[in-house]
Amino acid sequence: MLIRCLKTELYKYKRSPVLIAHLVIPVVISLLFVAYYSYSPWSDKDKIVAFYQAIGIAFPVLIGIFTASMVEQELNAGHFQNLLTFRSKVAALFSKVVVLLIFSLGALMLTTLIFGFMFSNVLGMGYEALSEYGHSAMITYVIAALVIWIAGIPLYFWCQMLALCFGRGIAIGFGIFTSLISGLLLTDLGCIIWRVVPFSWTGRMIDAYFDHDLMSVVFIYFVVTIVSVLCYAVFASRYEGACASE
Repeated sequence: MLIRCLKTELYKYKRSPVLIAHLVIPVVISLLFVAYYSYSPWSDKDKIVAFYQAIGIAFPVLIGIFTASMVEQELNAGHFQNLLTFRSKVAALFSKVVVLLIFSLGALMLTTLIFGFMFSNVLGMGYEALSEYGHSAMITYVIAALVIWIAGIPLYFWCQMLALCFGRGIAIGFGIFTSLISGLLLTDLGCIIWRVVPFSWTGRMIDAYFDHDLMSVVFIYFVVTIVSVLCYAVFASRYEGACASE
């Protein structure tokens, strides 16, 4: 049932602005950073860390926007009647999150591949700065992108529930709030508490990866993610299509 719902969702977004945005944004962001880094006086490692921190901070805003757009599409298509005709509402609602997760993973991989190639092969930077990680620079870039994506998984479930319950504005506002918290806790203020503040993870987990401290948050991350998935499953099973009008 989930596979059928996924195929339906992917067909809906074949030529949608959501899919286009997931292709355009990575290209623009990567090229802007590479252009800036071509004359920036920062060290190579500072440039790399700052690039991924910026993505981590901005990621929740994009999650809020895209989950809100997905819900808005269902609202405009018949006030959720198409969604509720599936035999399994849980599968139908999970497919929406899974599709966005697939899109975001692809976007992050595209971003990191463009940035990694341009930074290392065009600017000739980053090789020595990343030698401490024991593998090639490109693998380090890919792992960094995966860390951001994994850190954002719980946010997709929360934003989707908020968008379905309260509408587009609340979901986007939550994404903005999460980004602000993520940026704030990148300062010394978050040195101790960030591990127990999931709102900070998209920015802070990438910082922990580059500092070889990622394992310190693995247990609580899995607990929060599992709880988020279970709460979403319960919510999906009881969902009746209500959404706040805006």
